[in-house]
Amino acid sequence: MKTIKPYILSAVAVLLFIQCETPGDPNFTLSHQMDTPLIAESRFQFLGDKNALIDTTSEDFSDLFTVDGDHLITLTKQDLFEFEDLNDAIPVIDATTAQFETQVGEISISDFSSQDENGNLGEAGFENLTGQTVTPQEGDFIPGAQSPFPVNIDLDTDFFESATIKQGSIEIVLRNELGIDLDLLTLELFSDDNSVGSVTFSNFSHGTTESDKITIVENPDVDPEVLLTNLNVDVEIEWSGQTLQTDPGSLIVNGVQGQDLVASQVVAQIPSQDFFFSGSADFDNSEFNFTSADHYVELQSGTLSIENILNSIDLEIPSLQISFPDIRTAPWTEADSLVISFEGANAIPANNSQPISQSVDLTNTRIYAQNNEIKYNTSAITEDTQDDSGNSLSTINESDAVSADVNLDNLTISEAFGVPSTQQALLNNDDPSNGTVIDLLNDSEAEIIEIDGIRDLSQKVDGIEFSNASLDFNYSFNSDLPVRVIGAFLGRDSNGNQFFLQALPGTNRTVTDATDAERLRFDGNTIPANDLIQFEIDHPGDPEITEQIIFDRTNTTINEFFSRLPDEIRFVGIALVNEEETSGTIRNPIQFNPEYSVNIPLSLRAENATFVDTTSQDLGNLPGPDDDSMIEEGSLEIQYGNRIPLGFTLRLDFLDENNRVLTTAPVSNDDPLRFDAAPVDGNGISTAASNGNTTLSLSRSQLDLLNQTRNIRLSAGVQTSDGDEVSIRDTDDVTIRISGRFKILNQVN
Repeated sequence: MKTIKPYILSAVAVLLFIQCETPGDPNFTLSHQMDTPLIAESRFQFLGDKNALIDTTSEDFSDLFTVDGDHLITLTKQDLFEFEDLNDAIPVIDATTAQFETQVGEISISDFSSQDENGNLGEAGFENLTGQTVTPQEGDFIPGAQSPFPVNIDLDTDFFESATIKQGSIEIVLRNELGIDLDLLTLELFSDDNSVGSVTFSNFSHGTTESDKITIVENPDVDPEVLLTNLNVDVEIEWSGQTLQTDPGSLIVNGVQGQDLVASQVVAQIPSQDFFFSGSADFDNSEFNFTSADHYVELQSGTLSIENILNSIDLEIPSLQISFPDIRTAPWTEADSLVISFEGANAIPANNSQPISQSVDLTNTRIYAQNNEIKYNTSAITEDTQDDSGNSLSTINESDAVSADVNLDNLTISEAFGVPSTQQALLNNDDPSNGTVIDLLNDSEAEIIEIDGIRDLSQKVDGIEFSNASLDFNYSFNSDLPVRVIGAFLGRDSNGNQFFLQALPGTNRTVTDATDAERLRFDGNTIPANDLIQFEIDHPGDPEITEQIIFDRTNTTINEFFSRLPDEIRFVGIALVNEEETSGTIRNPIQFNPEYSVNIPLSLRAENATFVDTTSQDLGNLPGPDDDSMIEEGSLEIQYGNRIPLGFTLRLDFLDENNRVLTTAPVSNDDPLRFDAAPVDGNGISTAASNGNTTLSLSRSQLDLLNQTRNIRLSAGVQTSDGDEVSIRDTDDVTIRISGRFKILNQVN
């Protein structure tokens, strides 16, 4: 103990003040005896300022001790661990490139002509349909008859050139302006010269409009496709005798409409076609799994790119939307899904040969990708070529498509909730000079705790057994994922001795399998499992909450470890994150901020402990054997009252300038000076002073050597009361009174 004061030694300094008067004539000797008090009763508190046995104002001890409300003393050291971050445990997420092709699919045909329902796509006159050569007038009687032959009407379908029909019907709309009522009308529809179906109308009155459907393909699974081109109809009529209601007119084809009519290929001016496609991109599941609908990753950065958009349709796509229901902005509802649009200046040209691309910054978005799939929906609307009569015809096939690549690039997680795969992260800096291992003896890698005040103690004290030491970690953590840390604590005392803190067998600090700690080394060698120690980080994930991990005598050899008085503690460790692969939240960066606290209450046991300290003490001014004045005999009477529950046996070695022993007091054959320990209660706390006295005698031969003394070594045996565990308070003290008896010899020449 650096400033424990060997006051019993200072009594020797009285010799510096001894002087006697001598007569003027030489050659005779005077001898006399002197009894004098050297130190009046003085009190020295155990812990305090410069008059205390341990001076806490000194640089080494100023921050080393704390005192609680019961005056019990604890040796403490607190500081932050400067661990590396655990960002190696942050999962990396990669998505495969999704290539999609959205085909037009079945093409809907509705209007065949630009004319409305009152239009005229073609007509057959009265004379042609009735076969009459003389044109009658209103009021003339028309005898009953039928068409002598079918009359062909070429249909004016300006929107339509041809189509390959897969399914559906065509509705024919007719207007009877012949002037007579018809009993029966038969209409047959032709594609070029090929009949594709017929329909009959009964009781078709003059001045009325009738319509009916002709099924082109009824069952697409069975019936073959039908090519429609150059549409025309053959019409025949039958009528009964009647008076002509108006001057003769025509049978007019007002309209041709598709009814649920779909084609695989058309050459036409067609209305807008919309088509829809859904697909997905896969996330790599090697580091993160979305196993529930509420699992997500929130991105610190990243890009979604729609690349290489190609349109093989012979139509412009004025509106293309690609929506991602699993990529959302705050507040993260499905209504907040990401939608990428190509419209206006970004419309997709017909048959484009130059790929089009667009990218979106995904910063602060969340991806909800259940089963590690991110879904997307593509919808497109083609231009309406029927809205302008000047538009040319387009050729469209159902296999025509829009294709593109969907890429998710450079995704960096800000926060993730899901099931991260097990990850390992080093707690120490990795010095590349020794490869990938982390060595306790590498100052660049090991976390080092230095306890400066213990350095001086460890050089002087041996054999003290601390009984209630602990090493505490107070930490905050911003993840609720379970973490197991495997590490090694190596102590090193002032003499260079090295020793491990070990887990007690059967406790939760024990490491049974060192496989995961293969990278942790001691002087290049793997560390055996019994020299490793583990602890769990179990935290709710709120960085404002502090949790604690304690290494104490219930789970480690902490008392034995600190009883060896390490002035330096080294640590290396590796974190195993989410070994059981449970769901939880991880954030970037991972904030693991541990503060360590070394706590060594001065609750200790000492039996045959030793204390050795050497102090500079130059006694060169004392008289020697050849001086006129000399001390022939001397003794010190020491009375003490000891309230400290430590007993001492003391011996002094007087050393010359080369630290060789000149003499020892008491001499080796005599009992050492003895201070008995204070009595203690059941808690090891002193209850009263232990009073006693002891005598230190110096012979003439010893006294003759004192003036060669340059250093004094104090060797003490230390023992607690009855060898039991005791606790020391800062107010425990010792009182000392020293008196001396000296026989002085003066030689007068």
